[in-house]
Amino acid sequence: AKTSATSGAETILFRSAYLESFRKAVIWRIYHEYGFDFRDKKATITNPHSFEPDAPVYEYDKLENELVIDTSHLVARHFDKAYQALKDFNPKMIWSHPNMLGLLAEYIHEKGLEPLEIPLIGTYAVKFDPALKNLTSKVIKGRFFEYYGNRENTIAAWGDSNREFFEVSEYCHFELENAITVADYKRGDLITTSLHNYAFPLIRYHSEDVVEWLGKTDPSKPYPAIRLIGGRGKDLLVSQEGLIDIPVLGFLQKNDFDKISNYQIEQISIQKIIFRAVVRKNFNGEDDKDRLYQLLKELLPDYFEIEIEYVKDIPVTPQGKSRMVISPLAMDYLNTYTK
Repeated sequence: AKTSATSGAETILFRSAYLESFRKAVIWRIYHEYGFDFRDKKATITNPHSFEPDAPVYEYDKLENELVIDTSHLVARHFDKAYQALKDFNPKMIWSHPNMLGLLAEYIHEKGLEPLEIPLIGTYAVKFDPALKNLTSKVIKGRFFEYYGNRENTIAAWGDSNREFFEVSEYCHFELENAITVADYKRGDLITTSLHNYAFPLIRYHSEDVVEWLGKTDPSKPYPAIRLIGGRGKDLLVSQEGLIDIPVLGFLQKNDFDKISNYQIEQISIQKIIFRAVVRKNFNGEDDKDRLYQLLKELLPDYFEIEIEYVKDIPVTPQGKSRMVISPLAMDYLNTYTK
């Protein structure tokens, strides 16, 4: 198995049949808790088996009763066949990286298409941005849940990134490193130790995710909980007062400015950022440009100089992931000043 290389170089792992079965058992226990059973219809948006231009948009796995949609077609903005396939297949659950699901949701929203009714909507790997999740919930209707893990098999937790993730303690162990106190919580780097790590000995894994440590928050669950702050440490800016998390789309929506479909912030210096905006059809010239600038000044600390660029699209990474924030300064801060 090869890792996606989102936090560094690609790594090749050797799997044993037993431990792969254990990993699947952990995921299926979560599925069952949400009411999904073996042989129920499932749609999965996943990495392509082939990068050929004429590779099929989707395939059907008879053994798993699963519709498998190729992410490369969604990255290329070929949504029509994927949407129609989901509508025709009518799955009980869809399982996807949140950014890929968000791309599909934006297409349904922009085209004014009939919403998809899917009882269970499961996402994995990274934090589901609250504003993107809000948009997705309007056009893909069902119960959302999230699995926080990776193919390195050192992280396994489930829940809702807008609230909390619970550790799967039979599978891994959470620790907090480089912790600083923010409000009533400890915030720092998530370090996990897998208890079932394929052909490896037990190792401590640093994913570069920044979390708040919540401890045991639910009497019915004997597991510690975390709140995910920055996906792989790359959703944060650093200011003269330290690290800051910028919920841009959510803030704009609360101020009745639902005219930005996507964005990216690049931090140029401790004082300056570039805000790249992809606007919706209802964006109205200079008035909305002024309004967006004023809202960003209200959201961001006064000492940031803001330059706005209007672009047609924000490129995703080769793994199909969005980079909402590019800030080497924040990464340097995480790696240096919290130690």
